[in-house]
Amino acid sequence: MGQAEEKDRREKQGDRPFADPLEYKVYDYILKNRLLRSGYHVIAGVSGGADSVCLLFLLYRFSDILNLQITAVHVHHGIRGESADRDAWITEELCRSLGISCLVFREDVPGIAKEQGLSEEEAGRIVRYRILRRVRGERSANVIAAAHHEDDNAETVLWNLIRGAGLAGLGGMTPQRNDMIRPLLCCTKKEIVAYLKRQRISWCRDETNELPVYTRNKLRLDIIPKLAQINPKASEHICRTAEIVCEVRQWMELEAERWIVLNGSVEEGQAVLPIAALMEGHRALRMQVYLLALSKMNQENRALADMGKGALNNLSRRHLLLIDGLLEQSHNGAVQLPEGLWAWRRYDSLVLGRRKERQEAFSETKTLCRKAFPFEWEIPEGLLPRGILSFQLLPAFIHGEAGNNRNADTCEKIPEKMYTKWFDYDKIKNTLSVRTRKTGDYIRIMPGFRKKTVKAFMIDKKIPWEDRDRICLLADGSHVLWVVGHRVSEGYKVTEQTKTILQVQMRKV
Repeated sequence: MGQAEEKDRREKQGDRPFADPLEYKVYDYILKNRLLRSGYHVIAGVSGGADSVCLLFLLYRFSDILNLQITAVHVHHGIRGESADRDAWITEELCRSLGISCLVFREDVPGIAKEQGLSEEEAGRIVRYRILRRVRGERSANVIAAAHHEDDNAETVLWNLIRGAGLAGLGGMTPQRNDMIRPLLCCTKKEIVAYLKRQRISWCRDETNELPVYTRNKLRLDIIPKLAQINPKASEHICRTAEIVCEVRQWMELEAERWIVLNGSVEEGQAVLPIAALMEGHRALRMQVYLLALSKMNQENRALADMGKGALNNLSRRHLLLIDGLLEQSHNGAVQLPEGLWAWRRYDSLVLGRRKERQEAFSETKTLCRKAFPFEWEIPEGLLPRGILSFQLLPAFIHGEAGNNRNADTCEKIPEKMYTKWFDYDKIKNTLSVRTRKTGDYIRIMPGFRKKTVKAFMIDKKIPWEDRDRICLLADGSHVLWVVGHRVSEGYKVTEQTKTILQVQMRKV
């Protein structure tokens, strides 16, 4: 029997496991949003303040019904001296009275804030989430419970609105985000305080919450009370609007996910999006595609996640508009984004992710001794294309009788395959080498066997700039016989006068 069915059964039978209306309200909210399941191990962040004490006591009240295991975590920030010591002691005593395991951590938040250039408020938040997630992992717990309530949510929405957030910010807090649950989002601060008084439960008061030096405190102490004078349900209405925004954002994320699956691709950790398909869609959808793609490309950065900090916190609307502006350009361009991310136009595609560093020219050039054939050589990892090159010399009369000159019909029988090339070995003037490009490299192309720089060739072939220093070249001095995987030079093609053929084959590993 599920939790909802069990609740209905108890209500029909007149079984009232809870004596307080707030307990019913929070329990229903937990069931509705599927925040807890029977047998869960919950890590509860407890500061000692009214909100977290209420959360801890409610989890304790629900523990028998849901068979919960609870571990409380208190973080001493090292900021408020004796007051902070008192909070830690009261938290430990409360947990002891309820029979709940309690872990207390002491951190030098002012020192961390100074070292990392953060406010003490932000540093404290990062430290708390890092410790909570570490404990969750060490204890193999299911979820972390935070004591955010409805007024906190309204405050968050207003703060995000003021600083210029998008749909994600205006959607406010959600009942659950990854491993974090918020069972008290359905309650106001007034309801929480009233509940604690009814239950005769004491709590700590953090003096810093009453100081209007922090932006959030100003919203909580000044702005929100003024809004309540206009409409007593202002916070509730802000939260309901945020819920609608959140639903719209979730729908747009699904549409963006579907668009990427149908149109985009991932190449070596970079999202490649066709510009023509992007231009066909609404700009709002394009913006969501950019956000989702960048988020996917940044998922490997676990250090930020471990600190409880979103990887794209500093990505703004301005950045998204700069990305969108690349679609209108007639030439390639790039936009640098926060967190080491980039967006750039690669001919007919928009690429999002982290740019690969340009590699230095291959330092250990492979020299091909004129008497060392046949032999094989594996292209080192990091260079393109990956594979094994095979070299051997062939007599020019292999298609006719020995001693006869080659004719036009014989030349037509030479295989023309992307990874098998034949060259006139007698035209090679220097020692052959396999290497990456250098300044002055050229190939000869038709008509007229004119010279073309390798750089110009790669641009015309729309080879991505980040790959140009990784592509192997078969070279005779500065004259390139073969841009491996692409074009050969007309200057070394086999003719009727060829006596010795150099055959070069490449096979993938």
